[in-house]
Amino acid sequence: MSLSKLESFPNEILTDIIEKYIHGVDLLRAFSFQLNRRFDSLIIQSQRLRFDFIQCHKDDFRLCMSLLPAYIDKIEELAISEQDTPGQVYAFLSFFPLFTLFKRLRKLYFHFNGEAISWSILENALNSLSQTTIETLSIKASIKENEFSLGNTIVHIFGLKSLKRFSLSSDFYVMNWFNLAKVSSNIEHLTISGIHCEFQDLQYIFQCASRLKYLDVELVGRGIPSYGEKEKRPKKSIAIIMEKSIAQPDVLSKRSKFAYSVDYVLNDVTAAMWLSYFIVFYYRVINFTNAAAGYFFLIGQIADAISTIFVS
Repeated sequence: MSLSKLESFPNEILTDIIEKYIHGVDLLRAFSFQLNRRFDSLIIQSQRLRFDFIQCHKDDFRLCMSLLPAYIDKIEELAISEQDTPGQVYAFLSFFPLFTLFKRLRKLYFHFNGEAISWSILENALNSLSQTTIETLSIKASIKENEFSLGNTIVHIFGLKSLKRFSLSSDFYVMNWFNLAKVSSNIEHLTISGIHCEFQDLQYIFQCASRLKYLDVELVGRGIPSYGEKEKRPKKSIAIIMEKSIAQPDVLSKRSKFAYSVDYVLNDVTAAMWLSYFIVFYYRVINFTNAAAGYFFLIGQIADAISTIFVS
């Protein structure tokens, strides 16, 4: 759409377009301080802005860093990543070291490489989230050192009172999931991948996140791999979805779907492990089904593997 057509819209519609449909990078590059007082005024008056710096061109990134302070109190969504833009996270945190500077921040996509930036800088930025009202958080971390410290930071993030949706993806092995049992979380939607997590660790996640409605977690087999064997670990994907009944919204009627890869579950998941899962979670499970399409010939073995006082 040409600038002349945009100018034909009333201010109310233009403000709605700016706040809901135009990313801040495109907004500043195309309109900010381009000798158009009307658009400058509308951008300044807008209350909700989104900035997606993923794969952002270096010149556009520099422009935004110089202009961002004028809009910092209006930014609700940020996306910062090292993907195809090495050094972006370091550059951003050099200008804005703490996320508390963004007082209206609700969504954050923070994807970093631990080898490209000092851990102390990352740790300060992540810890500052406790002073925000963040609701949706996506962390993708590539890290070889300070795994233990990152794990502790992740545990603290689980405890953020405003956080409802959390996606965590990383390649580090050390994660003390049992520390989650000491934390109370309001997370409702949780996705975890790439991090060492065994079936029995689910109990700590459920103890921590009592409001959980959706869980997608990648499980690994038991045992610590040798150096260089990390990618050879057997993996299982588990997704648990609970939905309130639409017909009876006041009744605690929820549906749970449990999907897993049967390839490894028979060897790794024992009846005792299933029992530990149910002890924590059974009171919220109405229907429990397994998705094992193509493995009907194993149904007897599967039944034996999950045989407990609850399932027999």
